[in-house]
Amino acid sequence: MKKSTAALFFRRLFLILSILIAPITSLQAQSKYTQQIRLDQVERRGVYDIMKLYMDEICIKEIPFFIALHRCFYLDKRLSRGYRLILKKKTIMALKKKAVKLYKLTELEKSLIYNINSIVLYKKKENRYKKHLCNFILNLEAGVYEIPETGGAKLVVPGKIMGSIYYNRKNRRNKMTVYLHTGGIKLELPKYAKRLSLGILDDMDIGIAELEYVKMNWVTRLVYVKSRENPERKGWSLNTTECNKIRPYSSK
Repeated sequence: MKKSTAALFFRRLFLILSILIAPITSLQAQSKYTQQIRLDQVERRGVYDIMKLYMDEICIKEIPFFIALHRCFYLDKRLSRGYRLILKKKTIMALKKKAVKLYKLTELEKSLIYNINSIVLYKKKENRYKKHLCNFILNLEAGVYEIPETGGAKLVVPGKIMGSIYYNRKNRRNKMTVYLHTGGIKLELPKYAKRLSLGILDDMDIGIAELEYVKMNWVTRLVYVKSRENPERKGWSLNTTECNKIRPYSSK
C-alpha cells in the first residue's frame, strides 16, 4: 500500500470512528451531570406531608402534587452546581398511586399525570445564584387536556414544555409563577367564558401561569404578556379554592 493511499485509508477510518464514538461521548457528558431521583429519595423529603398542606385548600388536586415535587427539590444544592435532577415516569406514577391511597384522591386516578414521561429540574447558568428560581423540562404525551373544575376549558400542549418556576414567599404571600419558554401551549375556552369576555378575549397561547394565595383563597391565572414595552397582562383567572368558572383577567 502506497503512503498516500495508506494515509487516506487511516484518515477515513479515523473519521468513521469519530462519527461512531461521538454520540457515546456526548451521552456520557450529558449523564455526568444528570441524576435520577428515586422514589425513596422523594419520600424522605416529606413529599406527602407537603401535598397534605394544600389538598384541602386547592380543588384541582394535580396542583398540590406538583407543588410538593417542586418544594422537595427547588433548593437542592446540586441545581446551583449545574446538575439536572430527573424524575422518571415510574417514580412519578408510584408517587401518584400512593397519594391517591393516602388521601383517597379519586380525581388523580385518571388525571393527566399518567401522560407525563419525565420531569427535569435544573438551573441555567444565569439562574445559578437565584435561590428561588429553577428551570424545568416536562416531557409528556402531546394532546388536548381538560382543566378540571373549569366547565370545559382545555389546554393544547406539545410533547415537551420548557420554562422556569419562581417561588416567592415575601410578606406572607405565597406565590408561584411559571414562565413558559415553549410556544404552542394553547388555551381552548368554553362558550360561557367567551361570552363573559364579550368577545374581547379569545383562545390564546399561554406565556405565564400563576398560583397565588389572595384573601384566603388560592387563585390560578393563565396569562400572556404582549411585549416588554406593553406590560399589560390579559388572560383567564380561576378561584382554585372554590373552583368557580374560569373568568377574564387583566392587569398592568
